[in-house]
Amino acid sequence: MAGPPKQRAAAEQQKQRDSHKGSSSGDTSASSKPRSSAPPTNKSIHRVQQEGFDGSHDRGSREQSPSSRHGSAPSSPRLSSAQPASPRLATASPRSTSPAPSTATGSAPSVGRAPRPVGPINKNLDLSMMGWNVMRGYDTPSTLPPRPAPCKLGSAAKVALNTFNVTEYPTQPVYSYEVMIGNGDEKRGLIKAVWESRAIQQAIGDDFIWDGNVLAWSTKPLEREIRLTVDLDKEKGKTPRAGKPNVHRFAMRQTGTVRFDVLRNYLGRKCDWDSSVYETINFLDHLLRDGPSKRLTSIKRNFFQKGEQRYDLGGGVEAFKGVYQSLRMTFGPNGPCLSINVDVANGTFFNSGKLHLVAQNIIGARNTNDLIQACRQGEHSRAGRGLKRLRKLHVTANHRGVGQVDDYVIEKISLVSAKDCKFNAQGDNGKEYTTTVYDYFLKKYGTRLQYPDLPVVKMTKGKNTLLPMEVLMVKENQRYPSKCDERQTANMFVHPSA
Repeated sequence: MAGPPKQRAAAEQQKQRDSHKGSSSGDTSASSKPRSSAPPTNKSIHRVQQEGFDGSHDRGSREQSPSSRHGSAPSSPRLSSAQPASPRLATASPRSTSPAPSTATGSAPSVGRAPRPVGPINKNLDLSMMGWNVMRGYDTPSTLPPRPAPCKLGSAAKVALNTFNVTEYPTQPVYSYEVMIGNGDEKRGLIKAVWESRAIQQAIGDDFIWDGNVLAWSTKPLEREIRLTVDLDKEKGKTPRAGKPNVHRFAMRQTGTVRFDVLRNYLGRKCDWDSSVYETINFLDHLLRDGPSKRLTSIKRNFFQKGEQRYDLGGGVEAFKGVYQSLRMTFGPNGPCLSINVDVANGTFFNSGKLHLVAQNIIGARNTNDLIQACRQGEHSRAGRGLKRLRKLHVTANHRGVGQVDDYVIEKISLVSAKDCKFNAQGDNGKEYTTTVYDYFLKKYGTRLQYPDLPVVKMTKGKNTLLPMEVLMVKENQRYPSKCDERQTANMFVHPSA
């Protein structure tokens, strides 16, 4: 029959419906007997594969198929439960010729989907596509196509790579542990403070590698689960606050061992990929980063040393070089192996020094008086938006005397001057009185502020800790989280640091 494929498919379906009505009227007991149908011919299968079951060319649109346009028409005999499902419903694609098992309703079954594994997954590991599919619960083929043979054209040349193959693995058994601090939803800063407390370190010792969250490894086994209660105020010599104890629970239990033998067998093509290979590579990745992260400034896999030569990019930002390293699986001369990739890293950081000078450079003020005038325009001004970049910045203050340095983290710049910001202070007689930040520093510490019109800074420590901007110092090697502007990006290419 001539005509477009859609018209031919609609005409064939109409003939099938007419024949179905005729057979139903001739035999009243047809509903109780199973219907039989001849298997589709090669010609019909070829047509279904090329055009789709209903002639819609597999466009995925129900509105374009002829079967969906007849809303009240009876269903096709091919869709009855007593007959096998059609090739289109049994395959994932109309181009596939191997039918998959169909369900009772004739719908396509879910392919390659398994429950996701429970537990944290280190997404920073450089795994192959097959490895990540296994960790996410997808079905993957057990074998991969072989690597093609090297090309024999031309002449061979030696190429030096910045990778170093791992030749030996630890021979001493390593045990893995699960760490739980508090309820499990505490902030990373609190989790780190509890882990580094004297009570925890005395209980577990110093022979541990910790990922900063819930995993730890050690070469010594623990016979029982450790459960402790840590009072951080007592360790720091502070008086506990009424109704707000700084007490936290700590629990650690052994979960298994690191299987280096499985990793060696996988690299030797003696077994398939499983979770033991991932856990072993995860441990080796943390082992590789444990030493440098304690001595250097670490940003993921990048490490930067203090005191290096720096290049000013403008706007209170500087750049300098560091080292990048990662552990990954590669194909070496002797087959698959683990390799450590080492490269040069470039990072951008805040300028270190007095906070009001850093803020002055960020907003582009010419001097401190311009900074004061810009802060008076409010938080929605250009200066107010620029000073928001100083949030979460680590600073120090030594206003209490020589040798007494306090560490703080900036919560926000209040944009209220020190001589106008008032708060309730406690006097020597125990009574509260209202004073300004400028008067309090003059009376308490004998310090006369040089710039009393500069805004005060609110800290995360304490309920309402307010400090003048000019007494704060920005620490070294603090990452600049914002995007560099055009001028800063151009300066990175001018300096050798780029």
